[in-house]
Amino acid sequence: MNHVTADILVVGSGIAGFFAIYTAQQKKTCRSIVVLNKGRIFQSGSSFDNLNGKWGITYGTTDQENDLLLARINDLACGNNNPQLSSIAVESSHGAYRALLHLGVRFAGNNGTTNRISPCFHDQPLASIISSTEQLSECLRRHIDRTVVNIFDWHRAIRLLMDDNGCCGCLAVNEKGEEVKVRSRATIMACGGNAALHNPHIVDAGLTGDGYRMLQEIGVPLKNMDYRQLVWEDARIGAPRFPFHRLLDRRLRFVDYTGRQIMIHDLPEEVKLARKSHVPIANLQRDRMLDELLMSAIPVSEEKYAIRVLDLGGQCLHQILPHTQASNGGVEIGINGETGVRNLYAAGEMATGMHGGDRVGGMMITAAIVFGSRAGLAAAQNL
Repeated sequence: MNHVTADILVVGSGIAGFFAIYTAQQKKTCRSIVVLNKGRIFQSGSSFDNLNGKWGITYGTTDQENDLLLARINDLACGNNNPQLSSIAVESSHGAYRALLHLGVRFAGNNGTTNRISPCFHDQPLASIISSTEQLSECLRRHIDRTVVNIFDWHRAIRLLMDDNGCCGCLAVNEKGEEVKVRSRATIMACGGNAALHNPHIVDAGLTGDGYRMLQEIGVPLKNMDYRQLVWEDARIGAPRFPFHRLLDRRLRFVDYTGRQIMIHDLPEEVKLARKSHVPIANLQRDRMLDELLMSAIPVSEEKYAIRVLDLGGQCLHQILPHTQASNGGVEIGINGETGVRNLYAAGEMATGMHGGDRVGGMMITAAIVFGSRAGLAAAQNL
C-alpha cells in the first residue's frame, strides 16, 4: 500500500473541487493539497464531460434580480431547502460569475457583451452560457499551483478514514488496483452525484455516487435523495437528441408501445404553459402531471417501451425515455461546506440545502463555485 500525506485532500476536481483547490492553495496555512480524480482532471464528470459541451451559470447583478432569484428558489423548493444556504448562493452568485471571468473563461455573447438568457424554472434572463467545456478546462488548468497541489488521476476513492479527531483522509485505489492511503488534516468531498447509477442516463459513467456512499458509511445523513433531475431524450443510440420545445407541439402525437395515443395536449393550458419554462421534469411542481402522463405509459425504462413521437403523417421522429442527468440530493452542508463531521467538508453535487427537490437552471454551477470556495477557505483556515 502506498502512503501519501497532505494538509488538505480534495476528492473530485469538477467546478466545486477546482474552486476548493484554487481558494485553499492561496492560503499560507496550506502547504500541500492532494487531489484524487476518478478520471482525468478537468476532463471528466458533469463539469467537463456532458452532452452539450457547455453549461450555464445563473446570477443576479442587482438587488432586484437577487430578490427575484431567491424568491423563485424558495418557491421551487417547497420547504426542502435551507433558506440561509439559498440566500448565500444568491448573494454570492454575481461574484461566482466574475470569478470565472477572472480566470479567463469565455461566455457566449456578441461584440464583447455576454448574453443572458432565462434559465429553467425562471422567466427572467439571469443565466449565461460558457463558450465550451474545452476552453473552460484550459483556463482552469493554468490556475493550479503545482508547487502546492499534487494530482492523482485515475484514483477512485473508496473509504473515508476516521480517528478521534474526525475525518483524517481517504483510502483510494489506482488504475492498477493498488491501494493508496491519503492522510490529511482536512478532506473536501466534491466527487459528483449518482446519475450514472440510473439507466438510462446522460452523464459520465463515473458518476456512481461514491461520495454519497462513503458519507453514509461514516454516519452522515443525506437529504433530498429521492429528487433526481430527469430529461426527455431519444432512447436510440446515435439518434438525434429530442428537442424539448416539441414536447408541446400540437403537430406531434405521442404514442406508447401498444400504439395508444397519450393525450398530453388535453391538459389544462396553465399546466402546459408552466411546463414550457423548464427542460428537466419537475419533482414538486404541478406541471409534473404532464410528464407523469407520459411516464405512466412506460412499464420499464427500455428502448422497446419508449414513447414514440409521430408527425402528422405518422412518421416516427423520436423514441423518448426520461434520462437521469443529476441528483438534487446529498449532505445538507453548513455555510462553509461543513458536513457535521470534524475536518470533513462537501460541495457541488455532493451537497444539498441551497436547493430543494427542484432548482433553477444554472444554480448548480453557482452553488458549486460558492460553496466549493467556502469549503476550501474554511479547510485552509482551520488547519
